[in-house]
Amino acid sequence: MSEVAGEPALKGGPATRPAQISLRADAWGLACSRNGKIVATVVEAPGGDRVIQVLDLTTGNVLGNADTGRNTGIPVFSADGKKLALVYAGGMFSGPPLWVRLWDVTGGGDLKNLRQLQ
Repeated sequence: MSEVAGEPALKGGPATRPAQISLRADAWGLACSRNGKIVATVVEAPGGDRVIQVLDLTTGNVLGNADTGRNTGIPVFSADGKKLALVYAGGMFSGPPLWVRLWDVTGGGDLKNLRQLQ
């Protein structure tokens, strides 16, 4: 029986090492999908805007990203992993106090069909 870090292999398949990826130093907020295969984080793009990135935890590759303007917030996956929301504070003196941007997450990790909720 093969072992990883002194732990026995799981039934039904060989032992695997935990994924290890590096996040950018400017990463803001982190969300992991329920199945543990992808994560989302907000990072700074050229010009000062920010993008939300979806990363594959197995390879560390960027699967998809979407512009968030200058908004930094907390990414959150839906329970089924098919939606990704970015929750952030609105205007201090006018406008709604909380905004939510919502994307559909495709099977490949791309972000599509942006909706903005107030």
